[in-house]
Amino acid sequence: MQYHVISGASRGVGAALVEQLLTPTASVFGISRTTPDRLVDRARSQGLPLHWLPADLRDPSGADSLIDSIAATVGDRPPEIAALWVAAATLDPIGPVGTLDSAAVDAALRLNLAAAITLTQRFVAGFAGFGCPLRVVLLSSGASERVMPGLSVYSAAKAGLNAFARSAQDEAVRSGLGDVAIYSISPGLVDTGMQETLRTRGTDRLPERDQYRSWRADGRLASPAAVAARLATLVNRDDLPAGRYLHIDDL
Repeated sequence: MQYHVISGASRGVGAALVEQLLTPTASVFGISRTTPDRLVDRARSQGLPLHWLPADLRDPSGADSLIDSIAATVGDRPPEIAALWVAAATLDPIGPVGTLDSAAVDAALRLNLAAAITLTQRFVAGFAGFGCPLRVVLLSSGASERVMPGLSVYSAAKAGLNAFARSAQDEAVRSGLGDVAIYSISPGLVDTGMQETLRTRGTDRLPERDQYRSWRADGRLASPAAVAARLATLVNRDDLPAGRYLHIDDL
């Protein structure tokens, strides 16, 4: 049995990963603030092992205990492979420096960066003892490596994910944890709610708004399902450099 833990699993790429990875031989654990009835009903009707854990990952105490509770469900048979997929994120607060609300900045960094680190730490601690291969996929962004006016907080958090993946992978190797691969991957341009947000905010907050509109008009946005299908190949691959920032086109 494979174990897949997916944060931000109720929409976008996270929800598409649930659909992609949910099979009779894979236990999928979705984490999100809201429970998507469509996914839950589908799993129930087909008898598929989907488990939902409602949680607000901006609360560090909640994030800290989630993986422990999932690892506790493993019985006498260790997983064939265990994977953590971190897709939960927010674009807000959006706007130029000097105009952002401090509480909103703190909440964004908790969700986009701190929660991802906490989930990864607890995932490695909770599943390393089973002796199975471990995969951690942190969804980064092109914003982590280039200036996108109005998205400085989002960009900083995604750059932090890239740095964390590098260091955490090095630590896993030095600690002799076995087959552990941690990836930070940009999914590219995806037709999600985030892109809709980028298209609808005012140019006073997002000076490059018209560029985001042109991406959709020009058909440059991939579907979440197509991106999830490519990401899912990471489960069985060992030819990619773990710890490095990658783009979806590298897969």
